Amino acid sequence: MLTQNERVRFRSWLKRKTDLSDKVVSDTASRLARIATIAPLHTDVPVDEFLFRLGKNKKFCALGVEVRSQLRRAYALYHSSRNDC
Repeated sequence: MLTQNERVRFRSWLKRKTDLSDKVVSDTASRLARIATIAPLHTDVPVDEFLFRLGKNKKFCALGVEVRSQLRRAYALYHSSRNDC
């Protein structure tokens, strides 16, 4: 589950570190929250490994190709935000 504090921190990071519009920042945060309902968010494993595991999840596989792509990108950005010092 993604806490409100984590979501706010992620949104702030996106606004500071990317040139994404406010709408895209909001959408990306929502997509990350959606991933959190499918699988626990793990930043202690490489992005590729997490996304590989996510790709084996039945709920994730039931989503459309475009949605899966958007969710993968949201997680990759989240992982970057957690590892950005």
